[in-house]
Amino acid sequence: MPELPEVETIRRTLEPRLVGKTIDRVDVHCDRIIHGLEPAAFCARLAGRTIASLGRFGKYLFFVFDDVSLVSHLRMEGKYFLKPGEDPVVKHEHVVFRFTDGSSLRYHDTRKFGTMELVPKGQELRLKAIEAMGPEPASPAFSGAYLARRGNTAARPVKSFLLDQNIVAGLGNIYVDETLFRAAVHPETIAKHLFRAEWDRIALAAKQVIERAVSDGGTTIRSYVSSLGVSGMFQTELKVHMQKGKPCPTCGTTVVKTVVGGRGTYYCPRCQVKKPGKGLVVGLTGGIASGKSAVERLFRKAGFPVLDADAVYKDLSKSGKVLYNDIVAAFGSGILGETGEIDRAKLGAIVFRDAAARGRLNAIAHPAVRAAMLSWIETQKQKGAELIVASVPLLFEAGFETFCDATVSLWCPPRIQLERLMKRNGFTREEALRRIGAQMPLKEKCRKATHQIDNAGTRKQLHEEFEAVLRTLRS
Repeated sequence: MPELPEVETIRRTLEPRLVGKTIDRVDVHCDRIIHGLEPAAFCARLAGRTIASLGRFGKYLFFVFDDVSLVSHLRMEGKYFLKPGEDPVVKHEHVVFRFTDGSSLRYHDTRKFGTMELVPKGQELRLKAIEAMGPEPASPAFSGAYLARRGNTAARPVKSFLLDQNIVAGLGNIYVDETLFRAAVHPETIAKHLFRAEWDRIALAAKQVIERAVSDGGTTIRSYVSSLGVSGMFQTELKVHMQKGKPCPTCGTTVVKTVVGGRGTYYCPRCQVKKPGKGLVVGLTGGIASGKSAVERLFRKAGFPVLDADAVYKDLSKSGKVLYNDIVAAFGSGILGETGEIDRAKLGAIVFRDAAARGRLNAIAHPAVRAAMLSWIETQKQKGAELIVASVPLLFEAGFETFCDATVSLWCPPRIQLERLMKRNGFTREEALRRIGAQMPLKEKCRKATHQIDNAGTRKQLHEEFEAVLRTLRS
């Protein structure tokens, strides 16, 4: 399939030879290629129009006229050839543009997968299929930060992720293989397991690969040939793609071929080591007084970084911090203590009695807490943490589970939860029930979680439950 560099080469080859030519008529020999209009209407719209320029985005080619543009996608086998008008139309030449000077442009497509569609001039990028596409590798919007943000929850191989045109426009099979080799990333590594530094390497490698491929005129393998016989030379730069059985240019290890997402994939098994789930983000949750703090301590003792959303919220709501003014503005100065700080007991007395007030507080706090926790998680990933624990009481209620690879919920019988809360906080039964009722029921949390720890027994039993879950998480 022609990819971004090949389509750019076609544009550069055709533009100086087509600009200024006026279409006398268009002959369509395969109706399925024409989209948006009936073939007869398509031909009528183009008759008499003069080509002003040629453009491109991703793998789409634009023929720009005075007030309309022809958007062409070559798909698997599409090619354009300039020929004298009197030359006979050969097999697979499905659309023929005949110019007033006697020349013709032939669209050749053995599989008939290509498409052509007319859009108002200047609206090419508003075409639905193009509008949904991600940035091109050369775009300022394309970066390691962008890829990390899009890949944070992607549970598919990084090769499949990069081939998705809604993520990156114009990257195809050849150039993804070459990009991942240069970035030293195994094509089957799950996207969400990559660190920010690896995304940075991928972004840089993609920019360099595409820039060099465009400079070399693309890659001429299989069926791709540029118009007028211009052949791309990037195939001489290929490090792994189509190099099965040859030595890796970096380490000498034999390049191997596999299949990822249905696409033939080439890589060096030594330079591109498939990594396990590094930086696995575990969301820890549980109802109030269900024993979450005890499990946090077990994770820390096992050597894993833990961040408690409650601690983040407390810090962000201090005087001078990002949440302080918004909370005071929403609930009044009556929630302040003698030192001018927010008195959590006073604020709690309001929000646990009024669901609407609780909703206002959550709307203020959740975005800031989420941002702080995601930043911390990214830092831990860059440090190489094997497993990262985000402890969030309202994990599911706030939608925080979306940035977690796995979730663990604590369980204990409601009777035990009630007794613990009354004893720990000195609450009356009524107040304790009110606090418990303000959260998602424990049964629902456990149903949503990928793992469950029973904390109804002894400390020894809790430790055994924890170890069992930890083994599963690390497997």
